[in-house]
Amino acid sequence: MTTTAAPAASTTTTTSVMAIIPTQAQTTITLAEEEREVKKQAQAKARRAKRQTRDEAHHVLVRAANIQMIRNMPETDAALTKRPERKGGIVVEDHMMAPFTLQDYVKVGAALLKHQARRDAQGRANLDAVDQKLYHQRFKAAKEKFKTLDDDTRVVWEFQRRAHLSRHATIKDQIICAIKTNPKCSWRSIEQEIDHWCCDATIRRWVISREGYRTYAERIIPALSPEQKRKHLEFAKRFQNNWGLGGGKFLLVHYDEKWFWGLVMRRDAKMCEELGIDAVSYKAYHRSHVSKVMGIAVTAFAFKDSIENGGDGLKIGFYRAQTNKVAKKLVRQAVRQDDGSIKRTGAVIREKGDLYLVDCNVTGSSEGTPDDPKFALKKLFEHHIFQKLDGLVAAGGQYEGYIPVIQGDNAGPHAEKEYFNWCKAQCEQRGWHWEPQAPQMPHMNNLDLSVFPCMSRRHCAAARERGGLHVLKQDEIWDAAEDVWSTLPSSKIASGFVQCSRIASKVIALEGGNDFVGNKIENGIHCDIRKDYNETPTGLSRKDGEMINPPAPATAV
Repeated sequence: MTTTAAPAASTTTTTSVMAIIPTQAQTTITLAEEEREVKKQAQAKARRAKRQTRDEAHHVLVRAANIQMIRNMPETDAALTKRPERKGGIVVEDHMMAPFTLQDYVKVGAALLKHQARRDAQGRANLDAVDQKLYHQRFKAAKEKFKTLDDDTRVVWEFQRRAHLSRHATIKDQIICAIKTNPKCSWRSIEQEIDHWCCDATIRRWVISREGYRTYAERIIPALSPEQKRKHLEFAKRFQNNWGLGGGKFLLVHYDEKWFWGLVMRRDAKMCEELGIDAVSYKAYHRSHVSKVMGIAVTAFAFKDSIENGGDGLKIGFYRAQTNKVAKKLVRQAVRQDDGSIKRTGAVIREKGDLYLVDCNVTGSSEGTPDDPKFALKKLFEHHIFQKLDGLVAAGGQYEGYIPVIQGDNAGPHAEKEYFNWCKAQCEQRGWHWEPQAPQMPHMNNLDLSVFPCMSRRHCAAARERGGLHVLKQDEIWDAAEDVWSTLPSSKIASGFVQCSRIASKVIALEGGNDFVGNKIENGIHCDIRKDYNETPTGLSRKDGEMINPPAPATAV
């Protein structure tokens, strides 16, 4: 039994040890798995190294290409990159050409997403719904979203950033082009024109910081043909040459017409809630119900040898364009009813057959018909203007020995053949000169240039003092206009004539052009009259006391 038992125990022990010690096959399997794992790790390491090498090469290539692109760009205004953009604009600097870190990706990508969020908000139908709070909420959400993007998506954003920076060299020209195309365009519209490259606040800050930036009032000036420029040049030369008459005593006369309105709206009216000054509006049933009256003004300037020597400003006359008409029926005063209609149930204004004055159109020589009368300038000159001038220059007159030179514009009534020939003949009989100015040349007429603008401002103030908050009637308009005319100083009239002389020099310098009109940047029609002249009760006198020599006499210029 002992002999039999021993092997059994030994067998059991041997089996247990053999279970613990690996067999040759098992060892072979384990080694193969380790080799495969090591090989797999080596392959993964190799792929990472290859990808890293490729990325490094990519960064080097992109950096070199962008540096070369920047070097090839034309020089741009450095002021565009002085300040960082407040709403997503990106400044081009040298350090931005370096390879990007994760922090750089987050910073630039967030800026682009912020910009994209703003553009999306602008594209919505109801822009008022996107307030400042909602805008910042969307930007914050976009910023958080960018952090979750994978590397490939961030690379796309990197290329968008590069494309954004590549436009830097052309943005200045695009802004200038947008403003030149429409000088009245808003900063926001300029932002849209450059496809939101930077925000409107940045554009405004950059433009207004440029030297010489200013705003101006747009004006319409006459478009001159070559023939008109030639006539302007000839007239300006003749004007400065004393009409070829050389030295002497001259009485230069200007005349023209102007409408005076019962109400003129003005800007920059004052209001203050604290002081109880409220904004007011004027009421009229219709714009055509705002009354107007036409006046004809005649002024003169007495000077010796040269207009630049100064002289006396004269008010020859101020006339209302009206004439008599025969009433065909009884007329009562109009009374406006509660429903807005008008019924003539008031007091009797005139009886049938009565003569009454009516405002009418101005003509050269035609007096119209009884039903449609006209105001003829020929009658005005025959019975008023020529008689007054005769008294001024005749023996014993205030300006004895002065030669009148009468100048008017080329308006239709002034150029009417019968009126023109009659006036010219009357002047030749008296030894005077009839010198109509060139067409489209209001800047060479003292009334259009100086007197009428001054009267218009003063008439507006006088009308408000008389009428308060209602539209003036025609007689009230004329009363206010006469008050303004009576208080108009002689120095204002004289300064307008001297200004005409200096404007003639500008016309000659431009060979008949009128580009200086309305150009305040280069002083426009302003000629520094106050710098060179003192105002006197009768006109102007030179501050330096010098006397300008007269031009040489000539029959033609």
